[in-house]
Amino acid sequence: RVGEETANRIGHQASGRGTQVHAIVEKYLNNEEIDGYLPHVRQSLENLRPILDSRIGTIYGLEVPLYSTHLGVAGRCDCVAEFDGVPSIVDFKTSRKPKKKEWVEDYFLQLVAYAEAHNEVYGTNIKEGHIFMCSRDLNYQQFDLEPSHYDYYLDKWLKRVEQFYKL
Repeated sequence: RVGEETANRIGHQASGRGTQVHAIVEKYLNNEEIDGYLPHVRQSLENLRPILDSRIGTIYGLEVPLYSTHLGVAGRCDCVAEFDGVPSIVDFKTSRKPKKKEWVEDYFLQLVAYAEAHNEVYGTNIKEGHIFMCSRDLNYQQFDLEPSHYDYYLDKWLKRVEQFYKL
């Protein structure tokens, strides 16, 4: 809609901000010094801190490389941690503006893909995931993949993988 040049500029800006927010959150979770970040990136962390401090427990890994030989997919998960005491996949997202739940279905598929890969590689049984999202105007949103909806999204993910390999 906006043309290739504008779309590329927007994508580049979004990618850069997302990378910076991921980096500062990872440093925070690793108890590392947080220096040299722009104010809007620091504010994104401040918006995430209450949830990180109150609901994230044991962190099993950050930037965890995962793969599934069964599905033939691989990726890198932002965080595997206890969320309210339950082992979960946690992903940090940024966006230009707040999102509605129906717009983030692909994020739930990503959570399922990471969980399935983690379960395959590490012999776990993760069935829960959480997306922490901070928009450019610093609104915090959280989208939760509950165990009761896991199989629904797993089925959709498996169909998507099957469709990919048919192409």
